[in-house]
Amino acid sequence: MSSKGLQQPPANYQCPYHNCCPHLQGLSTEFVFAEYQNSHWEHLDHWKARDELNELLEQMRGYTQELETQNAELKAVEPRNKWNAIF
Repeated sequence: MSSKGLQQPPANYQCPYHNCCPHLQGLSTEFVFAEYQNSHWEHLDHWKARDELNELLEQMRGYTQELETQNAELKAVEPRNKWNAIF
C-alpha cells in the first residue's frame, strides 16, 4: 500500500466496471457514489421525522393523562341512584 494516499488514475482512464462493478454487487459506481452523497441528507430527514414523532407522542401522552384524570373524577362522583346515571 502506498503512503501517498489516494492516487489519481491515468489520463483518459475508463474503468471497465463503471456501470457494473463486481465489488459493488453489480451496481454502478456512479449510483453508489450518488447514494453515498445523499445519505447525509436522508439521515437528517430521519432524525427530523423522529423528533416530530417524539413531540407528537409527548402531546398524546399529555392528552391521555388529561383523559385519565377526567375519567377518575367522573368515577369518583357517585350518582344519586342507578337510574340517574343511565339517563
